[in-house]
Amino acid sequence: MSGNYEILDMIRKEDNIVRAELISQNMQKKIMSLEKERLQESIPVINKGVEEAFEEKETIVIIRDIDKEVFMDLSIKPTLNLISDSGILIGEEIYDKDELEELHKNPNVQFLSENFVRYDDLANTGEKQYFIVSNASPYFVSNRQLKNLVCSLKVGLPSLESDIYIKKCFNLEKKVNLGTLIVGFTK
Repeated sequence: MSGNYEILDMIRKEDNIVRAELISQNMQKKIMSLEKERLQESIPVINKGVEEAFEEKETIVIIRDIDKEVFMDLSIKPTLNLISDSGILIGEEIYDKDELEELHKNPNVQFLSENFVRYDDLANTGEKQYFIVSNASPYFVSNRQLKNLVCSLKVGLPSLESDIYIKKCFNLEKKVNLGTLIVGFTK
């Protein structure tokens, strides 16, 4: 993990970036260990976004100032889905205002947060359920065309435990309004 990386330089130019560094193998192992611990929760959480980012050849950890977010398209968000063992979609994040309005009228839908709905008519399958966190759009990192700099790019949002660990690694755990991302890329 040495050399000059145009993508890293581009990310560091964003106004909201506090730190952007290549991830060491030790940090990667610790983050993956923290993410795997989420599989032991009553409803396990599988962080596909972070897993896919680590499958790329190189990985960057980003710490950003949430108060200075600069996303090109705020409708492009990572998704959180609640899935049964057999693949039935039980719940999901929704950001489309019209769709949310319609769902508020549906008696078989329960809002667990402002944007997360559970479909009660599908929730009682008796099967084990899992939360799946997908990868995020590159625009979650930067308004710039990062994908044009590399062959492939994946963006993952670390769990709260990984987020805390990453901030501690850079002595930023006491700062408020900071968020972390994992960006995997192959040149």
